[in-house]
Parts: sequence; structure tokens; C-alpha cells
Amino acid sequence: MNGGRRPELELVRGGRPEGRERPARITVASGAGMPPPDALVLEEDTWLILSADMQVTEPAEHPVRLLTRLHDAEPAVPGKVLIRGEDPLTLLAVVHDFDAEPCCRPEWIEVALRRLLDICRERRVATLGVPLFGVAHGRLLPEEVIPLMVRVLLDNEAVIPLSVQLDVPSGLKERVERLISGLSPSSP
Repeated sequence: MNGGRRPELELVRGGRPEGRERPARITVASGAGMPPPDALVLEEDTWLILSADMQVTEPAEHPVRLLTRLHDAEPAVPGKVLIRGEDPLTLLAVVHDFDAEPCCRPEWIEVALRRLLDICRERRVATLGVPLFGVAHGRLLPEEVIPLMVRVLLDNEAVIPLSVQLDVPSGLKERVERLISGLSPSSP
């Protein structure tokens, strides 16, 4: 891994990453105020319900075809990443299985994160907007998710540099920043 040298991680406070380049950096944001990332990641479940259009519309296909397609549908595998859109690149990280207990597991998040990093390398993505997986729709705590995310970013040498814009609820922003600062080898 980088000739035995461990890559660094930098927590960027205040919204906009500036300064010297590092292999990985995390910017903690809540809501607007960040420049749009090259790729946006959304949490998804195995049946793709979380990203479903909530507006009821008339189906474009015949009802029998629609029912047949629904009957033949198979759930996505937890950890899988689906490409949903190209402009901007929108990725669905399947980290929930609402038929399972618990519905979100750290191992699924890790597999999805590694696949996301592969996609970033393949598509030359420099900034990645990511939610705090498993916290909003699962029962995971930031203390479980942040160390996992930091470890996967530090272990990754395929995407250098990568800026991760971590979108967290405003009430968790300071807590998440403290967690990342405590884990980061280059924290102030």
C-alpha cells in the first residue's frame, strides 16, 4: 500500500475543501452549501423502494406486462451499487434489506463502499457525495459507521485524491466531525 506508507485522511471543516492535496478527504455537510459532487450516492434497499418515485402516475406499459415484471422481480443483493443516472452520476448503494433483521449491516455498507470506490476509479470521479449509511433508515449509530467509512477510505489506494462530501443531518454534524477528527491520522 503506497510503498508501506499509510494514506492520509483529512477532515475539511467549513464546507469547501482547500489546501494541499491528500489521498482522501472528508467534508461533513448538512444540506445545501456544498458544490455539487461529481457523483451522488443514495441509500437503497434490496427492492429499490427508497429511491422509488413517490408520485403516482399512469403506467406507460400495459398492466399485464407491469404485473408480470413485478411477479418476476428479484431483490438486489445487499452491497450492490446500481447506476441510476449519468448527469449527474447517481449511484444507489444497496445497504438495506427490510426483510432482514437488522435491516442494515456494517458488512453490507463496507461492500457497497468498496464498490463505490471502484466506480470512482473507473469513471475518474474526484468528489463523491455520500449519506451517513444506516443511520437514517437503519439502527446504526455514527460511532459504528464513521470508523468503517474512514477505514475503507484509508485502505483504498485506487482513488487518489478523492474528496468525500458526507451529508449528515444538521443535528449530527458536530458529533460526526469529532468522530472523524479522532480517527484521522492528520487531524489537527
